[in-house]
Amino acid sequence: IRIRGASLHNLRAVDLDIPSNTLAFLTGPSGSGKTSLAIDTLGAEGQRRYLETFSSYARQFLGGPGHSHARAIDGLPPAVMVTQRGHSPSSRSTVGTLTQLHDLLRLLFARFGEAPPTAVTPLTRSLFSFHHPSGACPLCLGVGVEDRLDPDRLVADASRTIRQGALTVSLPNGYLMYSQVTLDVLDQVCRAHGFDVDTPWKQLSEEQRRVVLNGSDRIRVPYGKHPLESRLRWKGIAAKPRQEGTYQGILPVMEEILRRSRNPRILRFVRSLPCSACNGARLRPEALAVTLDGANIAHLSSLPMTELRAWFERLELNGPRGAAMEPIRRSALQLLGVLIDLGVGYLPLDRDTGALSSGEGRRLRLANLGGLGLRGVLYVLDEPSAGLHAADQDALCALLGRLRDQGNSIVVVEHDPRMIAAADWIADIGPSAGPAGGEVLFAGAPSAFVAEARADDTHARSATRAFLRGDRKLEVPDRRRTGTGELVLSGARRNNLRSVDATFLTGALNVVCGVSGAGKTSLVEELVDRISRRVVLPGADRIDKVIALDSSPIGRTPRSNPATYTGISDRIRDLFASLPEAKARGLGPSAFSFNVAGGRCPDCEGAGVKQLGMRFLGTVDLPCESCGGKRFLDAVLEVRFDGKSIRDVLDTTIHEARALFSAHPRILGTLALLDDLGLGYLPLGHPATALSGGEAQRIKLATELVGSKKARTLYVLDEPTIGMHPVDVERFLRAVHRLVDDGHTVIAVEHDLDFVRAADRVIELGPGSGSEGGTIVVAGTPEDLAACAQSATGRFLRAAPGTPSPVPREPPAVAAAAVRLRGVRTRNLRSIDVEFPSGALTVVTGVSGSGKTSLAFDTLFAEGRDRFLEAWSAWARRYVPRKRDAVFDDACGLTPTVGVRQSLPSKNPRSTVGTMIGFDDVLRLLLSRAGETGPSLPASHFSPNSEHGACLSCKGLCAVPRCAPARLISRPDRPLFDGAMAGNEADKLFGDPDGKHAAIFRHVARGLGFDAESA
Repeated sequence: IRIRGASLHNLRAVDLDIPSNTLAFLTGPSGSGKTSLAIDTLGAEGQRRYLETFSSYARQFLGGPGHSHARAIDGLPPAVMVTQRGHSPSSRSTVGTLTQLHDLLRLLFARFGEAPPTAVTPLTRSLFSFHHPSGACPLCLGVGVEDRLDPDRLVADASRTIRQGALTVSLPNGYLMYSQVTLDVLDQVCRAHGFDVDTPWKQLSEEQRRVVLNGSDRIRVPYGKHPLESRLRWKGIAAKPRQEGTYQGILPVMEEILRRSRNPRILRFVRSLPCSACNGARLRPEALAVTLDGANIAHLSSLPMTELRAWFERLELNGPRGAAMEPIRRSALQLLGVLIDLGVGYLPLDRDTGALSSGEGRRLRLANLGGLGLRGVLYVLDEPSAGLHAADQDALCALLGRLRDQGNSIVVVEHDPRMIAAADWIADIGPSAGPAGGEVLFAGAPSAFVAEARADDTHARSATRAFLRGDRKLEVPDRRRTGTGELVLSGARRNNLRSVDATFLTGALNVVCGVSGAGKTSLVEELVDRISRRVVLPGADRIDKVIALDSSPIGRTPRSNPATYTGISDRIRDLFASLPEAKARGLGPSAFSFNVAGGRCPDCEGAGVKQLGMRFLGTVDLPCESCGGKRFLDAVLEVRFDGKSIRDVLDTTIHEARALFSAHPRILGTLALLDDLGLGYLPLGHPATALSGGEAQRIKLATELVGSKKARTLYVLDEPTIGMHPVDVERFLRAVHRLVDDGHTVIAVEHDLDFVRAADRVIELGPGSGSEGGTIVVAGTPEDLAACAQSATGRFLRAAPGTPSPVPREPPAVAAAAVRLRGVRTRNLRSIDVEFPSGALTVVTGVSGSGKTSLAFDTLFAEGRDRFLEAWSAWARRYVPRKRDAVFDDACGLTPTVGVRQSLPSKNPRSTVGTMIGFDDVLRLLLSRAGETGPSLPASHFSPNSEHGACLSCKGLCAVPRCAPARLISRPDRPLFDGAMAGNEADKLFGDPDGKHAAIFRHVARGLGFDAESA
């Protein structure tokens, strides 16, 4: 794959040759340009070129990237990308639908399911789909859950009484929100049932708790939270008698409020619980009544993948029925095997994708790609090891190796040294980040990368090489902090946790580790949830507030950036507004913001560019003609601080801005934190939408660190090293240690071994995933972890820090494999076996109707394209017409396909050569966007098939139909009423079948001087 002149973002006109059919890794510090080269250049261009084979109609819905920012790219196959964004959570998306295992189960039950004898419903695939009206549960509509108030979330401290604040809805004066009665009135209701509000909540029976929460009709009580005595003291208000009725209860009142509006205060106590009709199965009763080998589809979907694989292996396949089942079983076992090898075998198919971590989502997608069975594809992956435990990395490398050996090219952006050791070829980008990056320091075999280098070799400057060789290592602390106290969590049962008791150190760095699915996030979420609900925890008095940081975006529009999120922009605008030049021009702080009117360019509204929609060709950002891309009015840009305008400041990197604002502590403090966290390469105005997850999390941390240091804060970090090079991990750890030294507490869920080594206390959950996890394997120092034989993490900690040099490997030679189809029975084909040799011109011949098109188009082309489309999103696939009627036993060696059919020209008078080949769309777009005379018009105005563009006379058909009189006369040698006009009898004319107008016509003819009876 030959790249010439790649210049996107900070890439410096990169020229690079990536060998095909290899496992190629792009390495380098964060922000050096790896993703710009891999995802935004290679992957985007590979997708765009394949999209060009679709019709312009389909492309306008599929969207896709515009042309690449490279002078030339040759040898580029169709591309599939797996980015850090992973999956798109949806209440209607499950592990089964994401991996397409649910589709295999639906097919299995539709063909071989056993319905009850009384059932009259036909077994179809849609019956077993919770996305289809014929299969979805009529109550929850296939979602599987109902939102209900959870009484347990109302309990703050079960050891307290109601008067003492046992319930979360208690106010300081003792009143219970949503109860509608005073505490004394509630006590009367309680006494009517044999208890009072001064009994500890945990000592109340279920019936007594039900009275408080759900109400009672035993006595009538006055409503209102203020007694009569209080209301009599109010001045200017007449104290009216309170309304009376029965006590309604807290939950019914809250439910009534929720029916009117989604009150955020009440939503805190809402939990999504299984649907009362389908019990979470999502399907209607008719589908759930169908069984196969004694199990229905909901039961199989609830099994972990490891158990589902065992069920498929036990499935008896006897006789013709078994032979028909075998292809489905084989496909399911193959996919399940890949998923289990990737360490997600603990997941059931009915798990909502919204409950998946980003790492789990990426691995499910990777497994799906591994099951496509295609060759000739470019797979571009952005840090596939993110969120993956070291124990699962070998399986990931094995999957990537299998994809390569099938005849595909794999390009991986990666930081982890253990993953890089599996590379066939390495390109290192650097030497640093941002403007100091974008240069290829090395491209070649891993063995040459880590070998001794001369001082003038470019890769001698590589930080990645230094860590791979072991020349540079992250330091391990000389001593472990013992903390200022203990924070104790008891009996945690969230998700797969088995009544876990965990002790964290306050004033220390705590790390929770373990294999994926062991319960790490569940443990930390339970701790944070109990603290937020004010549940009494030993040691919680040493925590003043909790700040949880994850890798979610800091903004969803390009107008959000590090400066706006951290608040630096406000201080910079105040600084500019205080300058004498600004005061002389009457410019306030708002004039220096591109988000509000005043000082920004009114034409582009401060964006600096205008997006020009090119429909099927993507979008193009053009500099605003009014401001030239400067975003602000000239009067604003003439105000300068240290020679820089506000636009110059936004284009300045964080590291450069640190020196620029060295005399302004309120700005400098935040800049210093961002720079120390390894983000110095980012411009202050870098769009939030272009930030990675790791960058977003570090910006959030810096923002929180700027706040008051007096409050003893618990910082909860979710895999903070995602997207970080070891250089960045080193900087990040220094910032975390400073945070702890200031008296704060940090709890991080983390896989990175260097981060684990730096912890004061480590809690490992496991020993396995899902039902095999949920217990504490070891809790102590990293040294304790390394000494534990049962610890999955300890096995890797025992190895010396750093990674040994990769074993020299030559890229494997991939033979040109043939495309093989077995047992093809599409339409009239009689179970034929056929091979199409690669790199050859094959002609399929035969008499008309013999099955040529059925083989070439309806089977070979359709299956190759459909398999490649499986790598696309479900949203994109809906706009591509797919024919899924090919029937065959097996196919191997398939590639993404392009079809050119023998389609006849359209009989539609509006169809032209231009519309057939799509060039009409290009011409219309060209005239719309770049027309030189007349007003600017939308592309539809240049279409004869649009009411805006069509000629008013011919309506866009190019011709106007008119009557041709000569064609009315068939026999000019005969009189008018004796057969001169075709089809007319004597004394009859067109429109005069009864001859009523003949006399009038004769009269008119005589008046005009001729005889209608003449020839």
